[in-house]
Amino acid sequence: MSNENKRWWTESLGRIEIEMTLEQVEMVPLMGQADDGVYLLSQEKDVMAQLDKYTPELIAECLKEYGAWDDEELKDHKQNIQRLLWIAACDLQEKEDIITCTGCEKTVHEYAYCDKDGSPFGDCCWDKHIDECESCKEDAENG
Repeated sequence: MSNENKRWWTESLGRIEIEMTLEQVEMVPLMGQADDGVYLLSQEKDVMAQLDKYTPELIAECLKEYGAWDDEELKDHKQNIQRLLWIAACDLQEKEDIITCTGCEKTVHEYAYCDKDGSPFGDCCWDKHIDECESCKEDAENG
């Protein structure tokens, strides 16, 4: 899978990170009933392997911060996985903003994250691009 096809999501405090392909992200519709799409996403072995490393308590704690579910609802780990995947996929779809650099005309995903070595959860690709593109760097410095 190429880096361009990967999408990375982290919960607000960085305690949970998930990598998905664009195709996986798009399994979950932004509008209407999303249960079937979220269920299909939860059947993706590579996605679930990532979530298996997080405790049920951590996932419930992260979801509690959204204020959408009460303590009783957050006891259901299977549903919490579905909730987390729904949030992650929707966040990623909403942040699929693309910027075309006016200096070099390179297309960059504004909210995608990639480190200089290609690993996830590094610098914002747009910020990285500005650091590497002489024309953009000059524009950014001149305000």
